[in-house]
Amino acid sequence: MIVFLYRFFRNTSDKGTNTVIQAVRGETEIPGKTAPLIFISTVVTHLFGGSAGREGAALQIGASNAVSLGAYLYALDNI
Repeated sequence: MIVFLYRFFRNTSDKGTNTVIQAVRGETEIPGKTAPLIFISTVVTHLFGGSAGREGAALQIGASNAVSLGAYLYALDNI
């Protein structure tokens, strides 16, 4: 199910927390769709007894939300 979601939203190049580190360095960008994908996949993993940490998911969700909010505020400033 998680693989289907990532392929459906064309987010196949996600490398986890390394994506956030690369975005801070300016090497890549974090898409806004990352937050819901990480949240859903983390919930599904925990529901089915999978082993997944909470910290990495929280970092990715926060970074994705920050990028989306920053883009929105930047757009408002340039109106």
